[in-house]
Amino acid sequence: MDSLRGQFLLASPRLLDPNFRRSVVLMLEHGEEGALGVIVNRPTEVAVATVVPDLSDVAEPRDLLFAGGPVQRNAVLFLHRPLEPDAPQLIPGVCIGQSASLLVELAGATPASGPHPLFRVYHGYAGWSAGQLEGELALDSWLVAPATAELVFSELPGQLWRRCMRELGPHHALLAEEPEDPSLN
Repeated sequence: MDSLRGQFLLASPRLLDPNFRRSVVLMLEHGEEGALGVIVNRPTEVAVATVVPDLSDVAEPRDLLFAGGPVQRNAVLFLHRPLEPDAPQLIPGVCIGQSASLLVELAGATPASGPHPLFRVYHGYAGWSAGQLEGELALDSWLVAPATAELVFSELPGQLWRRCMRELGPHHALLAEEPEDPSLN
């Protein structure tokens, strides 16, 4: 299988695991040893500055921590927009954070152009052992979709799963409109 690095995994409507129900996972790594990604559509109500105290003077209250996945929930990682055109990028317009000092720089930066935010901070990640993701894909637990910086840094992350499902075509658009709990219909 080709690497899914830089792609989205959309939870299939029949994937009922509460860790991944209606999640959008940006794949950071995918290879023979396994796969790693972050859920990009689950903001918490926790301000980033409460988790990363170095940001207390520069982060805005709307800079929220995101639940990146069920693995190592005490681990913190971040995605950011490139500050320089030649910065290594996962996909155009999205870099994987490398240092706390960079995060402080990003939090204090004023975007020259483009929408806020310049960064997103995640606690935890989604991980799969060798062959596990391929097995889940074979069971149609996940749908693969293209990822873009606009989607990764969406101003409405809670609506991202539905938006991405609609973009997959009419059949998936219909599934996107299904209520969370069909029994309440």
